[in-house]
Amino acid sequence: MSVYIFHVLIMMGIYAILALSLNIIVGFAGLVSLGHAAFFGIGAYVSGLLMINGLGFPAAFFLSGIITSLLGLCLALPSLRVKDDYLAIVTLGFGIIIGLVFLNLEITGGADGLVGIPPVSLMGKPLYSKPGFFGLVAGVLVVMIVTMYTLKQSKIGRAWAPFVTMMSRLHSWASMSTATKQWHSSQAPSGPGWPEACTHIILPT
Repeated sequence: MSVYIFHVLIMMGIYAILALSLNIIVGFAGLVSLGHAAFFGIGAYVSGLLMINGLGFPAAFFLSGIITSLLGLCLALPSLRVKDDYLAIVTLGFGIIIGLVFLNLEITGGADGLVGIPPVSLMGKPLYSKPGFFGLVAGVLVVMIVTMYTLKQSKIGRAWAPFVTMMSRLHSWASMSTATKQWHSSQAPSGPGWPEACTHIILPT
C-alpha cells in the first residue's frame, strides 16, 4: 500500500479511538458533551510538550492521559449541578476556551503548533515508517475496543443501560408530543383560544 493509504488509515484509527471515548459519555452514560475535542487536544499538546522536553513516548503517552483525566475531573465536579442543555452549553464553552488558549499561548506554538517533536520510539526503536505507526494505532484501537466491551458488560455498564433507554424514550415522547400538539393546533378551527384549549384537552401538559 502507498504512504497516502497508510496515512488515511492512521487518521481513521486515531479518530476511531476518539469516537469510542466519546461513546462512553454519550452512548453509555447518556450525557451530551460538546467539548470532547478539547480533551483530545489537551492530551495531544501535553504528550507533545513532554516529548519535546526529553520524556520518552510510553511515559508521555500515559502521563498525558493522567493529566487530561485530572483536567476532566476539574470540569466534571462543577458540572454535576447542571444537566441536559445546560451541560451541553458548559462543555461547548469549555471546548471554545481551550481552543482559544491553544491558539494564543506561546508554549503551544500558537497557530503554527508544536515544532521539534521527536519521533515515536518503542523499545529504543523509532517508528519512522507509516506501516509501523499504523500498527501502533491499530494496537491502541484494539485495546480501546476490548476496554469498551468489558465496560459495557461490567456492573457499571449494565447499570447505565436502563437509564440511557429511559432517557431515549423520554426524548422520543417529548418530540412526538410537540409534533402532535402542533398538528392539532394547525387543524383546529380558528377562534380566540380554541387551538390552545383543544390541545390541552387532548394532550394535557
